[in-house]
Order: sequence, then structure tokens, then C-alpha cells
Amino acid sequence: MNYRSLGLLALAGIAAFTACSGSSTNNSTTTPACNPGTNVAMIYPIPGATGVPDALGYVVLDVSGSTGLGTNWNLFLAPTNSSTVVSTSGLSVTAPSPAPTPSSAPGYSPGTVEFAATSALAPATTYQVFINDLSSTCTATPVQNATFTTQ
Repeated sequence: MNYRSLGLLALAGIAAFTACSGSSTNNSTTTPACNPGTNVAMIYPIPGATGVPDALGYVVLDVSGSTGLGTNWNLFLAPTNSSTVVSTSGLSVTAPSPAPTPSSAPGYSPGTVEFAATSALAPATTYQVFINDLSSTCTATPVQNATFTTQ
């Protein structure tokens, strides 16, 4: 056996020891993203809106399908400037009265319009909306194109 073979054998042994030692990062244990199993779109506030009131009151979603997601799902409103994330109540199909305006028209047919109540938001802040399954340990998933900026 020559020195090169010994060197390769030693490297293989070190690699095997390191792989079994638990000292390396294992990405297979990361928490999967929450998957609602259906399409979800924010319709209020209108995606990309600016000047949204700090006392927003509700975020409204259009969910494809006739059953919606229900109260086991909620929203996280995550500011892009790393301030406090706002967690909403569970989703509800009970419409607030009056309905918030302006909003996008629901686009899914069949579709279910669902609402999540919000607390007061920080002024002059851009938020990204994430959907979260309260009955799971999954990682909240961003709702596509669901950002808005408060006044």
C-alpha cells in the first residue's frame, strides 16, 4: 500500500467517524412548511397596498374550494424590518360587517372567503402574510404576493 492509498483510507475513516458522531448538521429534521392543500390568496388588504390603516382590523383570504381552512389555521403578519410578528385569531368564515374595503374580488370558483382578526399594527411598516396550521408543528408558509404597508 502506498502513501496515497493510506491517505485516502485515513480520509475515508475520518469522514465515516464524523458522519456518525452527530456533530454535523442534519437538515432532514427541519420542520416542513405548512401546506393548506389548496390555493390561498389575500384579498384584503389588496396585495402590495400602501397606506393601509394601522388599525387594520382584518386580513381577508380567498381560499379555493368549498370548505375553506377553518379555525385550525391562523395568520402571522411578519414585518420586514424585524419588529414584533403579529399573530391573528383562527380563520373564520363569519364575515365582518361592514366588509373591509377596498379589496380584491375573490378569484376562486368555488372559493371560500375567510377572515382573521388582527390587533393594531406598527405604523409605516411593510408586512408579509404567512399562513399557519395551529394543529401542527409545521413552519408558517408565506401567502403568495401577500404584502402590504401601513400608513
